[in-house]
Amino acid sequence: MEAIVTSQEQTLGQSDVQDRARAYKSRNKRPCDFCRYKKAACHLESKPPCELCLRYGKDCTFVESPAKRRRPNLSEERSQEPFDSPMFAPLMFEQFDPVQAGLAPPLTQSSHSPESAQSIPTSFFDNAQEPSLDVQGPSNSQLIGLSGEYDPYLLRRYRYDGNNECISRTRRIRRVGENDKIPVHFLIQQNKTTARAEPAESLDHLESLRLELDQMISNDHGRRLIKLFFRFVQPYFPVLSRERSLDNGDYSPGTMPTWLLAAVYGHALPYCTFDDQLCLEVYTPPSADSLFRIAWSAVQPNYHTPSLSVVQTLLLLVQRRPTNKHVADTPFKWTMMTDAVSIAQSLGLNLDPSDWPLPLWEQRLRRRLSWAVFVQEKWIALNTGRSSHLMSDDWDVNPLTQDDFELADGSDDRVYSEHFIQLAALTEIVDDILRSLFSIKAARKLCTSLDMTLEVARPLRVRLSQWYQELPPNLLPTVKASYGQGLNAQGGLHLAYITAKIQLFRAMLRPESEPDNYATTALRTGAISMGKDLFEFVESLDTNHMEAYWPSYSRTNFMIASNFMLLLFVTSPNSTDAKECLDLLNSWRSLLRIKSRSGDLLNLALLRLDALFVSGLDKTIDLSPSALQVFGEQQIK
Repeated sequence: MEAIVTSQEQTLGQSDVQDRARAYKSRNKRPCDFCRYKKAACHLESKPPCELCLRYGKDCTFVESPAKRRRPNLSEERSQEPFDSPMFAPLMFEQFDPVQAGLAPPLTQSSHSPESAQSIPTSFFDNAQEPSLDVQGPSNSQLIGLSGEYDPYLLRRYRYDGNNECISRTRRIRRVGENDKIPVHFLIQQNKTTARAEPAESLDHLESLRLELDQMISNDHGRRLIKLFFRFVQPYFPVLSRERSLDNGDYSPGTMPTWLLAAVYGHALPYCTFDDQLCLEVYTPPSADSLFRIAWSAVQPNYHTPSLSVVQTLLLLVQRRPTNKHVADTPFKWTMMTDAVSIAQSLGLNLDPSDWPLPLWEQRLRRRLSWAVFVQEKWIALNTGRSSHLMSDDWDVNPLTQDDFELADGSDDRVYSEHFIQLAALTEIVDDILRSLFSIKAARKLCTSLDMTLEVARPLRVRLSQWYQELPPNLLPTVKASYGQGLNAQGGLHLAYITAKIQLFRAMLRPESEPDNYATTALRTGAISMGKDLFEFVESLDTNHMEAYWPSYSRTNFMIASNFMLLLFVTSPNSTDAKECLDLLNSWRSLLRIKSRSGDLLNLALLRLDALFVSGLDKTIDLSPSALQVFGEQQIK
């Protein structure tokens, strides 16, 4: 497994302390063995490993004898003196390397030094492990777009070395291949180039945040919390890499930067009771609010030099549980989600990396993160009624398969991968519902025509029905979970499906039509049946469902469900319909009062209904004549 960049190395790499380029003219600062073998510049901040060894996961050693070099003549020395001076050193990304330039032979194992040869393992020069785009030490990689400063079709003609890189003095361009004949390149540049950008990153500030985090949670407790995260959250929101979170076979806080570690701790805290040690030792758990504050404070400066960990952290911050069970989310969640989408695009998560020369762990993680961003953004767009910032024409990632999930630490993530795979497939349908029925132009066009709305909704209803019919039986919420010791986290997936159906009915109920119309009658019958299915679903939820993982957008989905129940009643076309819908609405309200005692997800859905009834439903909403009559009769009773 590749070497993991520690938090201290990351923060040091992001500070403007010294230039990482090595002056190869000095015999005392010669490149490491692997860099010489790869004919690449050796970038070393202070002590091994250098950047290339870090990316390849190699041991950074200096046991081989230096390759013989041609002694430059006086004129050559004079011509290079200005660029070797300290004045120019901070501006130099790459220093001259005679091996790389073809002026010296490549490194071979020394025949006159058997001890040195034996000290290098035979796998040292194995190039089977492709270099990572994400693990770049004191540098960062950004996708080069089709219409930007660089022209990918021009870059296709550049000459690249054995690492698929074209190196200049200030930056590197990494070629990763093509996506359906579209060339894909990444720009890799030093983090220090953003030292003067705002919000500025302070090394002291980052160190203080890490110290605060370490004081709140010890390493031993931290390892247990990470394990809880992989047990209760990761199966349903697979944004971490199990392989990259392990150190010598055990989960280690040192494998994660401060911002990501704090967010992981925050999500794992609710499950402390399921750990035999934490349930006894953590009588007063750390503040989740403090943990998420650390995550947010630490991640912001990294917007300038983003990595996959920034996207992971933002997704976890968006996913956090509500801070106030009686108040809806502020627009900040949508803003934060938009940040995640923007950074994901900068990192190339909108492209499929399956054929890129990357480590397998990074290919898998990139694809899962791509779909995590897609899923989270679409559902928040639905919840907030906002236009999605994620256009399908520019989001080209193939559907997830079990091969995108890991087998590490004796845990096969593929056994529960189906949940997220099915959620991603469902979200694609939801995306089409939003675009076809709820965009501004679509709503303006369809809101006055039931026939046109039914025509648009029909294929979407078929796709939803087919998705549910093909759902594996073990994903149904009524099935007792075998993973997580009894906690069943399938409720969020099933609620998402119900919410998608509700959205279809909301769109179809918009146009006003004749109450005795056959289409209207059939539509009302289907909508009421949907309301009853919703009631039965929530009624079936037990404590083992409510205490399990739920997506953050589930709370709003329950609110959407309450409003749907209300909509059915206030639009009732006749007294029979009105009585049935009012009975359903009252039963729903009573059910929420009981179920909300088991968790915070239902509180806001109940509060909104209670507020309307207390204020007087007939005084607050313009009820249909039949609904008004039935409501008045009930009030008299």
